Amino acid sequence: KTKNVFVISGTSPIDRKLKNLAVKTLSDLDVNYAIHYLDDLPLQDLLIKITQLPDNSVIFFLSLFRDVNGQSYVPRMLISELSEKANAPTFGIVDLYLGHGIVGGNLLSADYQGKKYAEIIAKILAGKQLSNFQFTEKDNQLIFDWRQLKRWSIDEDRLPAGSLIRYRESSIWADHQWEVTAVIIIISTLSFSLMALIIQHRRRRAAELESQRLRNERAHISRVLAMGEIAASLAHELNQPLSAIRTYAQAAQRFLDKEPSETDEAEKALAGILSGNRRAEDVITRIRMALKKESFEQLSLNVKDIIQDVILLTRKKAEEQNISLRVEITDDLPRVFGDRIQLQQVLFNLIINAIESMVDIRDTPHQILIQVLRETTDAVMIAVKDSGIGIDEKQEGNLFDAFYTTKADGMGMGLSISRSIIEDHGGQLCVALNPDKGTTFSFTIPVYKEDNK
Repeated sequence: KTKNVFVISGTSPIDRKLKNLAVKTLSDLDVNYAIHYLDDLPLQDLLIKITQLPDNSVIFFLSLFRDVNGQSYVPRMLISELSEKANAPTFGIVDLYLGHGIVGGNLLSADYQGKKYAEIIAKILAGKQLSNFQFTEKDNQLIFDWRQLKRWSIDEDRLPAGSLIRYRESSIWADHQWEVTAVIIIISTLSFSLMALIIQHRRRRAAELESQRLRNERAHISRVLAMGEIAASLAHELNQPLSAIRTYAQAAQRFLDKEPSETDEAEKALAGILSGNRRAEDVITRIRMALKKESFEQLSLNVKDIIQDVILLTRKKAEEQNISLRVEITDDLPRVFGDRIQLQQVLFNLIINAIESMVDIRDTPHQILIQVLRETTDAVMIAVKDSGIGIDEKQEGNLFDAFYTTKADGMGMGLSISRSIIEDHGGQLCVALNPDKGTTFSFTIPVYKEDNK
């Protein structure tokens, strides 16, 4: 709350006239603050005085064209120095002081008055009578300097209604509040949407990994069960090299027991033992690879190797059912990109299904044809064609469903798992009825390219 008002003026005729007007006006007011007139000080003393004003004081600058020592000044230039040194806010009477340090006030506008008088003179020169003019008693305007309001911590809400604020510093928020708010809302919405998408992506990725893990588990179980179905065949595959090893070992012993020993023949028998051992190791290695439980790993593969491995595991079971296995492979076949164990499992399932489809057929030759050809520039197709009983067209749409089976002792997982494996490789597993008899299952595998690495 203001307690002291210090009125600054000079000693020139204009200064004294303005002071007298101020004294008269202020004396008529019923105020609760003290009024001090600073018109009898040299400028240097005045500058010191205004730096030591008591708290809750304000300065009211009228004019100072000349000080008590007779030194002349330009008030508009002087006000800047006064307001800069003063420890209290400075107010003025004319708008010419605005922008030079005063806070503001009910200011007389020289610019406004000049325009009004120019209009009057122009109308007089045009021949109009003065009686037709409308004169206003006051041309003052409530104008304030935004920078000085901030300097002295004066709240704009305390200003009289209708006050004009000049020199307001431009700010994006003040000038474009609605636009900034809209941008903030849009950015916030996009940020939340992006976060939601990231969370959703991570959850989906976790679900995909879990789904892949479960498919691998089912595929491993399916391989173990399939190995059980051909256990006798596997035993036969091992029995052949083991029997050969025994025969060669007995022969080597006889050759060495002779007098003199037939070392050349014994060496040949030992070579036969090594060969049989390699065959047995090869069978065991392929069985272990088929049963191996590991994560999905795609590599560059030779299709012929995959087929040879599966033929080794299924040949004996086919021979037991008097079924011939025939392979047709296109020349210059490219390498494919996939997981060796899983692709072997798919081919193994299809061959076992083909064998079982011909068990009850007695009157026609049994044959399984495995064809490998390049379907497109980007894919290789492997087809397993049997001469079995075929499938019912009504069953064709359900063959790849999990737990759907046409076998009395089947689990209904083989074809479902096989399709999942092929789709994970980016291929397709299809079934078609042969024109004569039997069924053809075919699947595609992507060709290996350098960018697959």
